[in-house]
Amino acid sequence: MTKHLRLFRVMALMVMTTCVAASAGMAFAADETPIPETKTVAAADVTYPADVDGVKAVAGDKTVTLSWNTATDNVGVTGYKIFYGPNSVSNDGASYTMGPVDVKNVLTYDVKNLENDKTYYFAVTAYDAAGNESEFYSTEVSATPKVAGSAAADDKVAPKVVSAAAVYKNTVKVTFSEAVQLPATKPETAFSVKEDFLNLALGVTKAEMDKVDPTNKTVVLTTADQKKAAKYVLTAGIQMKDLAGNPIVSGTSDTATFTGTDAVQDTVKPAADTTATDKTAPAFVSVKALDGNNIEVTFSEPVVLLADAVKNFIVTDAADNTKITNVKKVSVSGNGTKITLNTDNLEAKKYNLIALKIKDVAGNELPTETSATTFDGVAPTATDKPTTDTENTKVAEAASDLMAKAMANMMVNLSWKPNADKLAGMANFVVYMSADKGVTYGDGVVLGKDAKSYDFSSLKEDMVYYFKLTTRDANGKESEGLITSLILPKTGPEIAFLFMGSAGLGAFFTRKKKK
Repeated sequence: MTKHLRLFRVMALMVMTTCVAASAGMAFAADETPIPETKTVAAADVTYPADVDGVKAVAGDKTVTLSWNTATDNVGVTGYKIFYGPNSVSNDGASYTMGPVDVKNVLTYDVKNLENDKTYYFAVTAYDAAGNESEFYSTEVSATPKVAGSAAADDKVAPKVVSAAAVYKNTVKVTFSEAVQLPATKPETAFSVKEDFLNLALGVTKAEMDKVDPTNKTVVLTTADQKKAAKYVLTAGIQMKDLAGNPIVSGTSDTATFTGTDAVQDTVKPAADTTATDKTAPAFVSVKALDGNNIEVTFSEPVVLLADAVKNFIVTDAADNTKITNVKKVSVSGNGTKITLNTDNLEAKKYNLIALKIKDVAGNELPTETSATTFDGVAPTATDKPTTDTENTKVAEAASDLMAKAMANMMVNLSWKPNADKLAGMANFVVYMSADKGVTYGDGVVLGKDAKSYDFSSLKEDMVYYFKLTTRDANGKESEGLITSLILPKTGPEIAFLFMGSAGLGAFFTRKKKK
């Protein structure tokens, strides 16, 4: 969902304050949670309360229940205001058309008399006894009231991206875990695609529901021409929602990988609408170990996997089913018929592969009696094995002063200083990025040894990113690396504001709260 653009005040309010005493007989409505009020307020208080955070919205029948965290103030917060309306406030000049509602000093409130099946957007501010109000609105949240007892009202689970597959060189099908709805305007902006290795964006010009999928789980994207065999990463934005109005959660199963194709529609027979008459279950075509850590599974037709696809597959020792090889990652390639399993190290022996809950697009499930097969494992080679810490220590860092800087358009510039006295014998610098606070890093981007910077693009707002720079020698061994991190601001315009450098230009991006 669109987050509300935060605002900068241009004038401080000079308001003489008065003493406030909590009334012992004060009553609260059943839908409000009382908070002890501040007993006294210092004179000449001109400090704004902190912005309200942790705002959550839960839809009910003609009602949305809002809750938030306690805001802080130099003296004390005495109340909160709720702003809301049927339109998101994300552009200069826009404002909430309903409210503000002064809900006094509570942390939860029911906004009632709303229309069911209509999405509302909310923001909250805090105020103190002197009349000072939070500088910025809270992050905007939204909810869609539903009739009590309806399936949609009970649905609190966010949709997930299950798979993506290139059908033609400019057509990609995206499958979700449940029925979804596209944004009413510019639905193509809800998706981004980039080439995995080069990090280059692949333009998305159109997005529409798949007309041959009666379940409404599939979206068809029109893209710029793909490169054959190139690996792409697709990301669905928070604009994508299920039928209950739950938005996809950024960073949680909102991506899928696929392999580009050069197939064109006039030479490839379009897929027929066979979902209604298709009674044939998918079947194994082949299973083979690509190397010591990757298994390629080919099915007779495109398949649909679980949101957590690693639960679809079990790999065991053929001689002893109690010995299980961990499946760490699952990716879909080709037209949805090829699945690649990334596993712990295999050995040169036979393994069993068991597939669970594998279905085709029509919903036919792989039968239990044919859900297991055997394949020959391949022992990892020296190049398959990860570099050990001992090996890493053999390569010295050839750079220092690693810095990450936020740029406009959700970009981060990574820069460093090469150390001339340590460049001899090294081959390349390699940069990595992590979106899980350094627990795992994506594939590295190999740069020349003369490189001094690299730009990461298509990042997400309000996310913490970790970046690593390693030194790779001529033998392919890498140093332990230098690490830095950065959190991107919550809105693109705020990033631009950081680099304006003058009050005149900065004022272009400011907008007052509506009192």
